[in-house]
Amino acid sequence: MKIYTAEQVREADAFTIQNEPISSVDLMERAATGAYKWISKKFNKKTVVSIFCGVGNNGGDGLVIARLLYESGYKIHVNEVQFSQKYSDDYSVNKKRLEDILVPVTELKSEDDFKNIQYGNVIIDCVFGSGLSREVDGWIGDLIIELNNQLVSKISIDIASGLFAENNDENRGTIFQPDFTLTFQFPKLAFMFPDNAGFVGELVVIPLGISEEFILNEPSQYFTIEKFTAKLIHKKSSKFDYKGTYGHALIMAGSYGKMGAAVLAAKACLKSGTGLVTAQIPKGGNDIMQISVLEVMTWNDKHLGYLTELKKVTPFTAIGIGPGLGKKLETQKLLDRLLNVYKKPMVLDADALNILSENKNWLERIPNYSILTPHIGELKRLIGEPKGDYEQLELTIEFANKYEVYVVIKGAHSAVVCPNREVFFNTTGNPGMATAGSGDVLTGIITGLLAQGYIPVHAAMLGVYVHGFAGDLALKKGSRESVIASDIINKLGKSFSKI
Repeated sequence: MKIYTAEQVREADAFTIQNEPISSVDLMERAATGAYKWISKKFNKKTVVSIFCGVGNNGGDGLVIARLLYESGYKIHVNEVQFSQKYSDDYSVNKKRLEDILVPVTELKSEDDFKNIQYGNVIIDCVFGSGLSREVDGWIGDLIIELNNQLVSKISIDIASGLFAENNDENRGTIFQPDFTLTFQFPKLAFMFPDNAGFVGELVVIPLGISEEFILNEPSQYFTIEKFTAKLIHKKSSKFDYKGTYGHALIMAGSYGKMGAAVLAAKACLKSGTGLVTAQIPKGGNDIMQISVLEVMTWNDKHLGYLTELKKVTPFTAIGIGPGLGKKLETQKLLDRLLNVYKKPMVLDADALNILSENKNWLERIPNYSILTPHIGELKRLIGEPKGDYEQLELTIEFANKYEVYVVIKGAHSAVVCPNREVFFNTTGNPGMATAGSGDVLTGIITGLLAQGYIPVHAAMLGVYVHGFAGDLALKKGSRESVIASDIINKLGKSFSKI
């Protein structure tokens, strides 16, 4: 799914209005009806709903929702937040429709009017939409604080009031904090960033029927990775395939006290469908690996506690390096030599990235189209300290473009940042995956897919999707607190079979 800017969304609406054709007020009716249907399924008719409408088109959506709820038997309180004396045309049309069925509207013009507010069991926020470009303060900011303090369910229509659709790094205004955001047709870029999690809640995308012609022809830099994306990427097998068909991966990982990282990465690599997996590990970790994963071949380094030797790497179809590696000087020299001799895309994670951040003159030697999988701390060591999530993404895009690599920013919506400046945000995963070893599992999965012949962008995209999907399946069998990295590996088979 494409993610469009607020300006592009306005263009999409205008194109649809002109070419369907459909009037703008009827398009508003269509959008709000989709939101109403979701609300009516979520909350029964005993629910008392308080709706706060600005005087623009977002408020117009709220008035349509109010009318539809009223006509289906809900008790509603409608509040008009008069941030301007200029009403949008479609807002005015829908206000007249409410007046025609004798639904009263409470006008809020200042803080003095707060005493007139009647709260129900649910608050619906329709004050500001995605076109907002200034911070919310003053009495409307105080109103939003008042609404945030109410201990009821909260819903934002299209976008939380006060949240900008893209860049919020310097947004110091007051922002509504919904439990649910019902957005229309396209998710907003702002929804993908951890900084904004409290201003989105659970995201629901409501179809709007925007022109397919527009969506097909209007380019975007940003996309989401959905189930259908994973299905398109996933390769089909043949009955004549054998283990050589599915590649031979090398996992270079582990050090004293961190052999678990190597085990997790190697096992995940196997469970992602790789034909053969060899793990280069410290000599002292051989028994741990051989006992933990019977199917993995070991390639023991001469050192007991960490990696020092560069062995012959040409036979391998992909290499993953970094989990539990440590940063010993001899290990750093090993990575230095590897970058000199291995020219195919590889996967770099954890301490491999930390070593690179301390030797940034090596970055130019990373093979083109390699995949880097940093967590936020590792990423900042590579790109510097950003103002916020939006600038962090921009800096990562520049990094990926400069070094011609893919960067997977791990998080709630893991982002695959491409050297051509495109960004793909994952839609699977849950907080239970914030656990030791989860990243090592992802390294193993992506290395395994790369070894099987997936092109790097597809290995990264499919890797983050199935990794998150396996985490979601693991959560169903446990709880956020109980999910561990091994649970994710154990659900990889089902994750792949579901796509």
